[in-house]
Amino acid sequence: MHLDKATDCRLGHTEQDIILNFGVRPERLVALSTSSGVACGAFLTAYNPRGAIQSDEARQLGVPALVGRLGDQGIRDIEGSGSEEGTEWPAEMSYFALEPE
Repeated sequence: MHLDKATDCRLGHTEQDIILNFGVRPERLVALSTSSGVACGAFLTAYNPRGAIQSDEARQLGVPALVGRLGDQGIRDIEGSGSEEGTEWPAEMSYFALEPE
């Protein structure tokens, strides 16, 4: 996925999703961070590393490996997806990693 201002990074899979857009302060994420004692976060994916389309088999290995590494380090995450409207690039399963203060 090419990250630019048209990319939407979605945290969650419900009507309560938090949508991150570049250059826009996500007030709901700020509130979540404050109430959860989170110092910072990062939007991560192992779906198509470095913008190279991966096979389904590679994704079946990469995505769980990413989740496992986050868990091993005690980092809480929110499952989500990244996509760019108007392109043929597939939405990518992603995770927002929350680092505690």
